[in-house]
Amino acid sequence: MASSLIPINQATIDELQMLKGIGPKRAGRIVRYRLEVSRIDDVYHLANAAGIGVKQANSLSAYVEWHGGKITPAALLTPALTLTGSYLLVFYGFREISFDLKSPAIMLYNAALFLIMAGCVSVTIEQLTSLVRRRRTVSRFLVFFSAASSLLGIAFMISLVSLNLMLDLSPTFSEKTIATTNFLIFAFLIVFLLYAPAIHLKRIGLYDSSAAKTLDIAAIVFDVGQVIFAILILLILSRSNSGLWVEELFAIWASVMFVSNGVEMLQGRSAYVSSLSDHEKAALRFILAEDSANKSFHFPHRFMKTTGAILVFSGVTILAFALYELLIRNPAFWNLW
Repeated sequence: MASSLIPINQATIDELQMLKGIGPKRAGRIVRYRLEVSRIDDVYHLANAAGIGVKQANSLSAYVEWHGGKITPAALLTPALTLTGSYLLVFYGFREISFDLKSPAIMLYNAALFLIMAGCVSVTIEQLTSLVRRRRTVSRFLVFFSAASSLLGIAFMISLVSLNLMLDLSPTFSEKTIATTNFLIFAFLIVFLLYAPAIHLKRIGLYDSSAAKTLDIAAIVFDVGQVIFAILILLILSRSNSGLWVEELFAIWASVMFVSNGVEMLQGRSAYVSSLSDHEKAALRFILAEDSANKSFHFPHRFMKTTGAILVFSGVTILAFALYELLIRNPAFWNLW
């Protein structure tokens, strides 16, 4: 073990071998990562660069000198957006909670809001802890709990919308449930389309032997998941539109994303990969080239072009439907101008 800190971004192959578990092969890989991808700024980069587990990289972080410890504005962007979006949802949830607990439907509504707020608080704690600790990993439990809690809350909300169609609930409560559900679906759609691949790529161990299968599954889930969201948006526009033109504006944005990602799939490129930043794509290419265990990883999946065609058709349909609702059937929109 090294007796002093090793400057991970300047160290030679010989110096890197002073770290426990880093031999000539891994040291050379770290140097190649620095040259081909980027600097190594945290334990996730170190794990991917060296081809070791995050747990091992975390144990080495105490013996590594990073690039100076300054927090750049770019590093603050994602936590800032996460905090802002999460606490807007928390504020919205507290505002919408009903204290009339006579109805099981209202209790289910409150439970859904509490689950979503718990998910938002969990992810903000994870982001803040990551920012403070910077070079150390944070428990993945917070990430998984946030995702599970939020998705369960949305499922409760969708079930309430279904109950509104089957039961004779009060019109006020029905409108409130529909508006909240629409808002939450679009909020999580934005996160899903913009950040899901990057978050997944950072959190998994691409050096593991199961990484190829994990990536294939993630690509399918991301590509097919967009079709599911497209169906939900069509249902919102046709069956549960609040008439306040907000749904139409969100739908227009989503339709552009769907068409763009669908075209990528038609050309044989998974939207999972095309949604990544240049840096993330470079890291992915490096890892797949270096790790023989990941040679089985492949894009595209078998039904990518079919999924892409469905997504393009859905996106065009959503765009036409939203424009029709906004410009033809919603005179209140014109009053804004």
